[in-house]
Amino acid sequence: MDISSILGSLSQDEIDGLRKTAEAIFAPGAGEGVNVPGIPGLDEHTLGQITQLSRAFSKSDHRTDLINALKPFLKEPRRKRADEAISFIRMMNALSLLQEGGLTRE
Repeated sequence: MDISSILGSLSQDEIDGLRKTAEAIFAPGAGEGVNVPGIPGLDEHTLGQITQLSRAFSKSDHRTDLINALKPFLKEPRRKRADEAISFIRMMNALSLLQEGGLTRE
């Protein structure tokens, strides 16, 4: 099953929940200084990979910059959709990093 078929099968509520979860996980500064003992597989390497994913998710590119530049000229419903588009672009950037195996040891 590919990512587009998975995303296509989700309801709007499920997409909103995923977006909020991803924003909470990948927000700049999320998890800094947090010690999480007792979670199997959470070692220095894994934390480094999570940090790389967080950076990929929060990184701006030409598409997100354009959408942000247009937002002041949009009505409120379209601003919300612009924010959703930015979140989607950032999630796809992070997913492409995972699919390409671009995570390294830090």
